[in-house]
Parts: sequence; structure tokens; C-alpha cells
Amino acid sequence: MGSQERIKRVKEQRRADILDAAEKVFFSRGFDAKLSDIAEQAELAKGTIYLYFNSKEDLYFSVLLRGLDILAEMFEKAFDTTLSPVEQLRTYSTEYASYFREHRPFFRMLYRYEHPRIRTQVSPAILHQLSRRSKGLLTFVANAIKRGIHEGLFRSDLDPLQATVVLWTSLSGILREIDLNENDPLWSPSDLQAPLSSVNLEELYNLSFDLLLRGLSA
Repeated sequence: MGSQERIKRVKEQRRADILDAAEKVFFSRGFDAKLSDIAEQAELAKGTIYLYFNSKEDLYFSVLLRGLDILAEMFEKAFDTTLSPVEQLRTYSTEYASYFREHRPFFRMLYRYEHPRIRTQVSPAILHQLSRRSKGLLTFVANAIKRGIHEGLFRSDLDPLQATVVLWTSLSGILREIDLNENDPLWSPSDLQAPLSSVNLEELYNLSFDLLLRGLSA
């Protein structure tokens, strides 16, 4: 191995070590964690982190990229072309719920990405990668809907992209409510009256998907 190749590998490993440390710290302390905390976890000087990442925001969202890659792998299973469009979307719903249960910290990081103020502080290169990954996830869903329209399973007047956004944001919103109320099995919004004053959120997630699927159906 030449010296240049050795240096490259050392840098790649150092970057991976920083990401590993950042993942642990951000998962436990959230976005409010300090770079000094991450440097301590990585057993590096704080200044060393800046050799690999321009800012805390870049480091935070570089960790999120790992989470998006995991979600993409799970969605690839859901959108197996041997499945019908309806089966694809149902499996997508199941896999998204599994991602929420198994990778909760990454799910929570997605909400930070959606904050417009934070995104203005991320470098264009990282923002481009986030955008490309996010569009890739939505494309999985949009393609299934397009196929369903073509096969006459879904309404022909649907705009696939709009339907995708509605499906994604609706399911994400329900999972967000579950996350916020995970220590309380019943959700009790103050603006609802009995008998809807107590809603089981797990059941609500499945019901939401079923209702959305009916809205797509021809």
C-alpha cells in the first residue's frame, strides 16, 4: 500500500470514528449537544473535527444520512417489483413503522431536517446529499402509485407526487404523535369529545393507512 493510499484510509477511518461518536452523542443529547462533547467521545481535539466537517449542523446531518440509507434499504424490500402496487404500499407502511420502532433516534432526526432555519446552516454539499436521499425515498412511493394508476388500481385523476406527499406526511405525523406520547398508551387531545377522547395511536396509524389507501383506490 502506497503512502497516499494509507493516508486516505486513515482519513476515512477518522471521519467514520467522528461520525460514530457524533451518532452516540446526538442520540443521547439531541441537536443541543456540543462539538466538545463529540470530540471527547471520539477522543480527539475539537479542532480535529473541523478538518472533516464544517459545522455541527454538517456533522448532525451527516449522521442523518446514515439513517436515510437504512430507511432506503428497508424501502427496497417493500417495493419489490414482484408485489402489486397495493402490496408495495402496504409493505411500505409496515416497514416505515418498523423503522420508527427500531431506529427511533434517526426518525427524530428527520424532524430536525425539516426545520427551515436549520437547513440554512448546512453546507450545500450536505444539503444536496440529503435532498437526493429524500427524493429517492419519495420516488419509491411515487413509482408504486404511478404503476397502480397505470394498472387501473388507483384513481386516474391522481397526481402521483401529490399523493406521495400526502401519504408520507400523514403516516409521519401519526408516528410523530406516537413518539411524543410513547409513555401514554392513550392519546387525549383536548379538542376532541367522548367517545373520541382516547385514541390508541398504534391503531390510528393502521387506520390512517387504510383510509389513505381507500382514497387512492379506483
